[in-house]
Amino acid sequence: MKPAEPAEEISRNRALYDALVHVVERNATDGDIEGVLLSAAYAANFAWSAPIGQLSDPQLEDLVVRAVRGESAAPTVEVDRENGRVLHVLTEAYAVGGHTRFARRWMERDSRQADLALTNQTGTVPADLLEAVTAAGGSVHDLRTSGPGLLDRARALNRIMDRADIAVLHTHPYDTVAFAAANLPGVRPPIVLENHADHTYWLGLAAADVISDHRRYGQRICAQLRGVATDRLRSLPLPVDPVPPTANRSELRARLRVHDKTIVGLCVATASKMQPIFGTGFADIVELLLQAVPELVLIIVGPPSEGRWQQLESLFPGRLSAVGLVSDASPLYAAADIYLDSYPISGGTSLLEAAAAGLPVLSLQETSKYSPVWAAEAPGLADANNRTSTIEDYIARVRQLARSRSLRMQRGLATQRSVLAKHSGAGWVDDLEGVYAQAREGRPASLEELAAGLADPQLHRDLLQFGKWNNPPTTFDTVLRPFSSMVSDGLRARLHAAWTRAVSGPTPTLRLRAEVGWESHQAWALRALAMAGTHSSLALSLPPIDSEDDAASLARVVALLSEVGLTAETCGDVSIEPVEAVIDGALELPCTPETLDYVAAVLEYLREDWTSSSQDAQQLVICRPQIAARKGRCRID
Repeated sequence: MKPAEPAEEISRNRALYDALVHVVERNATDGDIEGVLLSAAYAANFAWSAPIGQLSDPQLEDLVVRAVRGESAAPTVEVDRENGRVLHVLTEAYAVGGHTRFARRWMERDSRQADLALTNQTGTVPADLLEAVTAAGGSVHDLRTSGPGLLDRARALNRIMDRADIAVLHTHPYDTVAFAAANLPGVRPPIVLENHADHTYWLGLAAADVISDHRRYGQRICAQLRGVATDRLRSLPLPVDPVPPTANRSELRARLRVHDKTIVGLCVATASKMQPIFGTGFADIVELLLQAVPELVLIIVGPPSEGRWQQLESLFPGRLSAVGLVSDASPLYAAADIYLDSYPISGGTSLLEAAAAGLPVLSLQETSKYSPVWAAEAPGLADANNRTSTIEDYIARVRQLARSRSLRMQRGLATQRSVLAKHSGAGWVDDLEGVYAQAREGRPASLEELAAGLADPQLHRDLLQFGKWNNPPTTFDTVLRPFSSMVSDGLRARLHAAWTRAVSGPTPTLRLRAEVGWESHQAWALRALAMAGTHSSLALSLPPIDSEDDAASLARVVALLSEVGLTAETCGDVSIEPVEAVIDGALELPCTPETLDYVAAVLEYLREDWTSSSQDAQQLVICRPQIAARKGRCRID
């Protein structure tokens, strides 16, 4: 089958998103506020994972806002609070990653008391983040303890907000807890949305009195693609500080088995930023560099020593080390001579930290091949010496830096001064105070004033390509994972039905795959077969019976069918397929009564929204292992 074109894939994603938003609408009509919050979070998480052709959705936000406000007026924003407290809200904090570091450094540099609220923390909160809150005289609030549902968490967060002068949202793009808390009736402080996911879909327009961007391109996206008025946008660069050497350079190099006179290049980024997303990956660039600059040794932090990186280590023994993820890479800056930005996606915070440490930095930005959203554009990095647009020029510049200590010193010092002026000290604090002042002086967030956003097909094609390389497949269950413990069986069934309708087309089909050993659960098997014979929208796949050949398995199924008044010709869509068969989108089905109750609920929601004029009889088929790789099913003779 010919692969779908990007526009076709994005269109399919949009159709699925619309089906999920329809579930939000149904919950809103039913007056189910918790259902609205959960289904809206699910729809937003899908749109964050799978590009839908737009980066925000005022219609979905309006459904959430109306649900939590009811007939009440919009909350009153109290701009004159003087408690000296700022509340930082995160969905979840991580030991590795830029957005948690941004929140921590914000707290450390702000003279006000800092409190922290976590709307859905499932792992351990990083110790340095907790230390920052304690040092700032604040408290940590785990909102999971406030009640079983998202609405409970939103109400608890709203009460915590009431103690703050300003609230800052560092939340995930699907976070409906913070979004709802900002829109509950009553009073609230001004809210700043820290736009750490500027290039992706997110919820939050109706909660953001000010949107704080750390780069100019983020502001352009908000204005042009989200339709946000420019007077709601404010720049606040990523906060970084000079990185003091934590170890003697010679000792550190000795531990790394690098000679004092060797020229060391360093790159720190997640492996996802180095994949060949748009045709060429960073490993390809590294191979060219090591061939062209024989005096260069490279340390790559992020990708582990496996696959392509392991091959390069063998090809250039002693000159390349891929060391995987590390929690703190800052000591490595003291050992390096040159910092090479990740490619094709810029490393962001790590690039700035390297510049702040005094290293000359260089980015390869081939924006003729992809959207400039992936390029380094932070304040302080505008010098043309820090970037290039061709591989040939990139290699030539690395060679120049490797062969001239004075050039490295000159470039490193100039970039360090430029970056620190914008990303640390009094300059950064002035920008922070400007963000707070704008939040106090501006208008409260309002969906009504949004202009129509423009489309950017190139950005969405790039997002689609990035997802294929770096994200797990977007399935019903992967999208549900952050909320799986909170979603009721009824809501899960309704969402599952919406997903099935969207991916199946005009004749929706729920595909089920029974677990091995199903034949030992006769009552379950009889009910499952009866359901398949009754519902044309159900497809049931049975693994062969262990230790029995195809004919024996078929005979056993035919015998069971006869007990529920069906035959191999009237059983609906039932098949016997080998254990190793791959059935796209199939629901793995344990042999318990509860699983069939859930299937019945999904089928009921399917029937509610789609009507079938006929139930065409299908015949029982069996796929033998030797032809399992073929598409479709095969009839047994």
